[in-house]
Amino acid sequence: KLQLYPQSQTATLLPNSYNSSDKFTVPETVAYDGVTYTVTALSDECFYGCTTLQSVILPNTIKIIGNNCFYYCSSLTTINIPEGVTALGDYCFESCSALTTINIPEGVTALGDYCFSNCSALSFLEIPESVKSIGSSCFRSCNTLQENGIIINSTTPPTLLGDISMNRIYVPEEAVETYKANESWKNKTISKIDDFHYVDIEV
Repeated sequence: KLQLYPQSQTATLLPNSYNSSDKFTVPETVAYDGVTYTVTALSDECFYGCTTLQSVILPNTIKIIGNNCFYYCSSLTTINIPEGVTALGDYCFESCSALTTINIPEGVTALGDYCFSNCSALSFLEIPESVKSIGSSCFRSCNTLQENGIIINSTTPPTLLGDISMNRIYVPEEAVETYKANESWKNKTISKIDDFHYVDIEV
């Protein structure tokens, strides 16, 4: 189910029932009435509550991922974020409890409120230098991630839009003191990226 925009010849994928299979591939283009439309956006709540969905493949044409887009996709283990995406919306991956890792590409500038909240299996997250703001409760109840911590590649501390529910932070060595002196970050445990390690992992 798509919304088509004739003037720009673009399309937005709308909420529908995507529970019929465990894998869904978003098309790069769709043809309608002799016109080819480029799929550039996933609407708010696009995959909301698709509990059987395990894998989503997004084309490189995607620029927008809406709020609540993958909310409660509790079986989701694999997803790619295209390089053209600039923001991950509020509650974007809320309660994706099977997701263990996700690659946030350079170019994303904002992580929304509760973006990864309740992603209890998420064990590793590296935030690119391009991210300028992190939303409130972004990592709430990410128990494994809270033990391991997150890597932030920016030497300039991103703006925090509330308590992000994360205390263990790894940053570039030359930026450690900058983060420690920042009003929003100074109460967190700041270490250099080279010191990052997994906590209590059985192999």
